[in-house]
Amino acid sequence: MKKVVLSILTILVLSSIIVLGYQTMSKTEMLSTKLKSVSSAVDCKYTDQIEYEDVVGNCTQTITVLECDNTTKDNSSCINKTQEYVFPCVVDKKEVTKTKKECSKPKYHLINDKVKVLTSDYACSETEEDGKVIMICDSKKDGNGDGVCKSGESCMKLIIDGKDVKKYEKNSRENFVESDSSFFLEKIPVEVEK
Repeated sequence: MKKVVLSILTILVLSSIIVLGYQTMSKTEMLSTKLKSVSSAVDCKYTDQIEYEDVVGNCTQTITVLECDNTTKDNSSCINKTQEYVFPCVVDKKEVTKTKKECSKPKYHLINDKVKVLTSDYACSETEEDGKVIMICDSKKDGNGDGVCKSGESCMKLIIDGKDVKKYEKNSRENFVESDSSFFLEKIPVEVEK
């Protein structure tokens, strides 16, 4: 009887540990899913360019050198000697076709397949806080467009929670507010799936 009770207790303890571990893992996975579902649309085009590359070979040059043995005062013991020198040089040019890939900055960010943030005039960075996606966007028009906001740059902050989007802005201030009177650029358009 004691073995049966002990076995049942062991099974209960182990199953509760497994359930708790599963719940903890599920919460962690849920937190990271929001950022994994942020995607960007980027247009890339490939162009072929013709370039010319040097073909290196060997060149030979003959040099005449006057050699004297200094045995006579009138240099009558001098003779002309020729020497050949071989050195690397460009002997031809060859045409080479190279493919160049040029990609535009992301035109929009799609968050959780529900919110489309049109960012062609902004460089944005995303983070996650309390289960919400937070985008900080730096204008390419009056800032350096590096995605990091500094005073004097027109910046927007978007807090996205599901389909709920809150917009904040700043330009000549240090903090984000709902409406900054020094912010004159076009606001970031946001499309929310109905």
